[in-house]
Amino acid sequence: MDGSAHFDTGEARIGPNAILQLIRVLDHFEGRGLRHRVMDLACVPVPPEDAGMLPESQCRAVHRALLLALPERGEGLLRLAGVATGDYILAHRIPCAVRWMLQALPGFLAAPLLTAAIARHAWTFVGSGGFRVVGHRPLVFEIAANPLIAAPSDHRPVSGMLQCSNGCFSG
Repeated sequence: MDGSAHFDTGEARIGPNAILQLIRVLDHFEGRGLRHRVMDLACVPVPPEDAGMLPESQCRAVHRALLLALPERGEGLLRLAGVATGDYILAHRIPCAVRWMLQALPGFLAAPLLTAAIARHAWTFVGSGGFRVVGHRPLVFEIAANPLIAAPSDHRPVSGMLQCSNGCFSG
């Protein structure tokens, strides 16, 4: 627990990396001034590093505020934050022995194991949305009713291949 008091409204929650990794990307590529502007526009405080699951409305507000503040570059920054989140999870949430095993296996064997783990833990990043594996070759995931889309009326499908910056599961 992060030590702060939370009133449980029954709202779906999303892991703190939905905001924390975006903050890191903003600080690195745009500077703290823009980060403060985005957080102020979203009316969301910067969560502590040890934050637990956050209300999805806060995560959505931060993502939307970024797209309002930087309409021409916001999606690219969100994509970078997504890759940073994937890298964080690979480095900090998958036990070392499992990481080693996945990297030692050929991609066609490692991918189904990793896919099953992602599906089991999808609740931590889809909030009130739905998650499914659309395809295996290439590996494609889909989040239906994604709570972090740009606007409630934006129904564009958002799916993509699994990737991480070190290319460890590109096979």
